[in-house]
Amino acid sequence: MINIGTNLIYGIGSPNGDDQIGWCVVERIRSQLPEGWQAKCGLVPMDLLNHLEGIYALHVLDACEGEEELGTIHRFEWPEHNLVGNSIATSHDFSLSMTLELASSLGILPSHVTVWGIVGKLFGPSDSLSLSECDLKKVVAAIHQFIMRKDNVGA
Repeated sequence: MINIGTNLIYGIGSPNGDDQIGWCVVERIRSQLPEGWQAKCGLVPMDLLNHLEGIYALHVLDACEGEEELGTIHRFEWPEHNLVGNSIATSHDFSLSMTLELASSLGILPSHVTVWGIVGKLFGPSDSLSLSECDLKKVVAAIHQFIMRKDNVGA
């Protein structure tokens, strides 16, 4: 696959408990990324719009609530029916799906968009990250392995 631009891995989160999972994964994966990749973080999905110029493939990482085990990874290719129009269960005023829909309407959405939801359990302002360092390393390894597969680089 020919890569016609830069690839971006983008973590959304806050310092509140497990909401920082996206940030933590991006910070740990940053040093493992090859040339042609950027790694950035933001507080809300709308911040993403400021970083899409020249981006070919986008990977967005965000914590999510779920009944699954802490650290369970969900991967969605945009536009997937589970994401499009879904603005429920978000701590953000303007949800990720709404932000991606807006980027598409504005003509700035990258050609390839993958959304990663990592299950968290504690999201309060006084909560700490509940994912152990060992489990966080497993999440980082799984996501890194997927995005670095030859058939996924640039896609």
